[in-house]
Amino acid sequence: MEGLLVAICSAAVLTGSAASGQHVATDYGEALRTARSVGRPLLVVLDSAQQHEERIALPGARSADAPAADGLENYVLCHVDATTRYGQRVAKAFRATELPYAAIIDKTGSVILFRRAGHMRRGEWIGALRRHRDGERHPPELLQGSWSGHASAGDVCFT
Repeated sequence: MEGLLVAICSAAVLTGSAASGQHVATDYGEALRTARSVGRPLLVVLDSAQQHEERIALPGARSADAPAADGLENYVLCHVDATTRYGQRVAKAFRATELPYAAIIDKTGSVILFRRAGHMRRGEWIGALRRHRDGERHPPELLQGSWSGHASAGDVCFT
């Protein structure tokens, strides 16, 4: 699939862990609390589990388009199925109008550092993961047509 968004692999969705053995939360509120308590950024991915074309894969997935799991250990991971009632509430809170949707939230759990709807090229996604792996706020910039900067995560707080 051209422009594969690198996020949560099928195995992680089914087993609750990423290819690296890292836990993948399915509850946004739980993942946000975890990110705050361990001081790591939160990678949130919303997708439609019922439509294969919208299925997305985490780095480390066995896809030629997916990069290695480098850097994911720096993130708390969360995958939400946007076809469920809960997932629809989370998607609405994130104002996600297109799937797949991904967001990286800072290590305090209060600022959205990066957000992107739709598919991304591998290089764009790897760049975003590397740029925000420390969970710190960086000056806003344009990452190949996607917005990256500071926004409040308060609207999407399910704590």
